Amino acid sequence: MNLGDLKAFVAVAETGSINRAAAKLNLTQPAVTRRVQSLEAAIGVALLDRSSKPPNLTEDGRRALAHGRRVLSALEELSEQVSSKRGLSGEFRIGIAPGFANSALGQPLDQLMRNFPNIDLRIMSDWSGELLAALRSQALDAALVLLTEPQLVDRDFELRSFPQQPIVIVAARQATIGASPSLAELGVHRWVLNPRGCGFRSALQRALDREHGHLNLGAEVQDYDLQLSLIARGVGLGLVPRSRWEASACRKQIKIVEPRDFRLVVTPAVVSPLGRDRYRQVIEILASGIANIKRHNNKLA
Repeated sequence: MNLGDLKAFVAVAETGSINRAAAKLNLTQPAVTRRVQSLEAAIGVALLDRSSKPPNLTEDGRRALAHGRRVLSALEELSEQVSSKRGLSGEFRIGIAPGFANSALGQPLDQLMRNFPNIDLRIMSDWSGELLAALRSQALDAALVLLTEPQLVDRDFELRSFPQQPIVIVAARQATIGASPSLAELGVHRWVLNPRGCGFRSALQRALDREHGHLNLGAEVQDYDLQLSLIARGVGLGLVPRSRWEASACRKQIKIVEPRDFRLVVTPAVVSPLGRDRYRQVIEILASGIANIKRHNNKLA
């Protein structure tokens, strides 16, 4: 059995297509196809059902994928142990959701770079949903995300979660809003929200849809300071982490609105694929650093 053939098959299974597997492995599509066919010939079974487009895994293919992942994981672990004497090195790709407070990330990232000076750290920022998709396609090694529904995270991911953070609806202090309004009643107001793709906004939209309410946007801006400034000026209602409201220079001009039928919390988490042990130490250091920030009463969102 050829290791390159096994890697090609696992890449096809995990990315869902020969095209994406070829891009991931920096091979041509015919080369990936030949490698998968070579593996099938070596073990004597069909791994892909080619009658469907894109091809699906056969029952033998699903079993082979589970074994193949274990083999590749063991090889990664062996490589890590052999190289540990020289210090862990290589590219470590991490995604960070925009909602993470800057103050929560400085110390953990500093600690990570001190402990692993030979790692080539690559950082990107995107909404949590996009970061989870990047993990699925193996474009990232880990992601710091804010989850509104952590129970829905893929079983193929390892989740290191932290205490929940409250997300609150806020309005200008002079806004005329009754005590304990319904979410549908708030739907008549304009909103100042993050752009599309934000999990907070999606949760609000789903709740309004259930109440047959309407999301009337007054502003879409990806900056909490700017959002709170606009909210203080009466542009609309907002949906922000409570810690951002507490720290805002506009706090005295803004009040929290507590609808009787809507409550939102997010779970900050470090998410990484299961069975990828090469960077386990790095991820553990990162998660430990973030947990330490929380223990010292600093906010994660």
